[in-house]
Amino acid sequence: MAAKVKKTPEKIRLDILNQLNDGPKTISEIGENINSNWLTVEKFLKVLKKERVVMEIISSPKMKIYRRIDDLAYYGLPFSKDIRDNSSSLLFTIAEKWKSKTGANPSKTMLQKVAVE
Repeated sequence: MAAKVKKTPEKIRLDILNQLNDGPKTISEIGENINSNWLTVEKFLKVLKKERVVMEIISSPKMKIYRRIDDLAYYGLPFSKDIRDNSSSLLFTIAEKWKSKTGANPSKTMLQKVAVE
């Protein structure tokens, strides 16, 4: 039997952030997907939260759900990867047009309002 290789803190951090690329997840979901225990994932999420890289969007005594700060606002809806990718592409195009007209990047709120219009 091969010895279990311990992950570096950088690897765990990157694994957590990669998991959150596909939208919000619970600590348990992240832990299962990256093969790390609940306490380790929670510890790293607290650090990432303090660094303002992730945010806790749901917190209850039995469950916490986190998302990346740089994630476009999907209001926690479970969109498929295709829908998220298409939405990102559309929002990127709108942001580029906004910037060319105004000379500034739109805020996330403004970007969403313009996209709806």
